[in-house]
Amino acid sequence: MISLKKLAADGLIKLTDARRKYTIDGVQRLEAIYRIPLKYLYYNNQNGRISTALQKYVSGHPEVVLNPALDDENPEYNDLFESFIFKSNEQRMKATQESISDRGQEEPGVVLDDGRVIDGNRRFTALRRIQKSKGIEQYFEAAILDFDITNSVDKKNNQAA
Repeated sequence: MISLKKLAADGLIKLTDARRKYTIDGVQRLEAIYRIPLKYLYYNNQNGRISTALQKYVSGHPEVVLNPALDDENPEYNDLFESFIFKSNEQRMKATQESISDRGQEEPGVVLDDGRVIDGNRRFTALRRIQKSKGIEQYFEAAILDFDITNSVDKKNNQAA
């Protein structure tokens, strides 16, 4: 398992000058925003927005095991979730992709230290599609939170992020 904060300490992820306030567990915190290569990120399989598409897919493909993973470990995982997000609202996704392509990412996302994207799935999807179409590495700007989604307390608190 990777640690984005360790990758940042090693210089593989860059800290930006931006900061953003987040309220987590009732406490307001100012979080640093990092510029993260997409290869270190993966979709949150517990995202409520795409749970219906995921359940439908799993019921039609019982042989498929969807373990969250980075692209170099399991590229099909992120590709599948990208298609769920894109198909959920193609018009909006195309507009988001065009906006980011023209002006860059204006709103930072939120990721967990292990690379799970918990806020910003459409932006992450748009950046992935831009990277594929242009062949130029893209970066997701996001706060990195120290939550463990497998911990029930952190999982509950994470939903407010």
